[in-house]
Amino acid sequence: MSPRTLGVVLALALATAGESRAFADDKSRGELLFREARNAMDEQDFSLAREKLVESQKLSPGPGTLLNLAYCYERLGLLANAYREYQHALTLAEHVRAARQKLAELRARVGLVSVVLSRDASTTSQLSATVDGIVVRGGESIAVDEGRHIVRAAAPGYTSWSVQVLAKDGESAQVIIPGLVSERKQSSAPAPAPAPAPAPAPAPASADAHASLANESSSDLRRPIGFGLAALGVAGIGTGIVLGLGAKRAYADATTTAHCKDSVCDQYGMDRIDSAKATATWATIATGAGVAAVAGGIYLLVTNPSDRATAAMVATPIPGGARLDLTRTF
Repeated sequence: MSPRTLGVVLALALATAGESRAFADDKSRGELLFREARNAMDEQDFSLAREKLVESQKLSPGPGTLLNLAYCYERLGLLANAYREYQHALTLAEHVRAARQKLAELRARVGLVSVVLSRDASTTSQLSATVDGIVVRGGESIAVDEGRHIVRAAAPGYTSWSVQVLAKDGESAQVIIPGLVSERKQSSAPAPAPAPAPAPAPAPASADAHASLANESSSDLRRPIGFGLAALGVAGIGTGIVLGLGAKRAYADATTTAHCKDSVCDQYGMDRIDSAKATATWATIATGAGVAAVAGGIYLLVTNPSDRATAAMVATPIPGGARLDLTRTF
């Protein structure tokens, strides 16, 4: 063996020995972290146990570590993470039965979002679908936590498409990816129609009631104030009714059209539902204020002291003389 060849062999041997020592150190460190995580789990500190198990899995991967990590996620209420870790453990033959059992238990509790490619989308080259940034193949389901999630589809040369999904624990939501629009067609398409103008605000209450107050005697303002409050109350109730009908139409527009199906809504549908809820809140406030104003006006009118009566003699000419009439005003 030549000196050069001998040098190369020695260098490779030293490098291999170094890698073996590093691997052994990582494995020992991983096992130590696993034991510390198990101690934390015995003390019901699942947050600390999760951190140690994540590091242990990086240094010394093992199916037992995955099962314990999934159990920590489950106890911490992170059901989607637990479901994914049990799925990972399911691929390891040593723990197939335990993983299947836990997946069956969580299936009824965790929310799922499934992605289905339409006929047009399935023929689009290099199309990629994601749920919150996680790639999902057509026909697959992904576990998600309760709340809103973004499903997005994109492909080179096409305009990306996205939709919001409202997921609930224990329920499944299916999203059908439509055919994407080519960027060349998008650039030549006409501009979208402008959004419909908002309904005009109800006309403010007439100021005649306020003007009449200035002409009344300052000795007793209960009567004009009562009428004024009643008029404002009626206007408030009318405003509440108008807003309530508008909220009902907005909600119906979002839920009874193609913008929402079951619990899946596109961006327009979600915006219309949020607008309907806000409008309904203002309708409730306006109606409540109107009822209170009417009640206050009625109270002032009912409890108003009797107005002073005035009497006058009026002479009316008649054939052959005159007639005297006594008139009384209140």
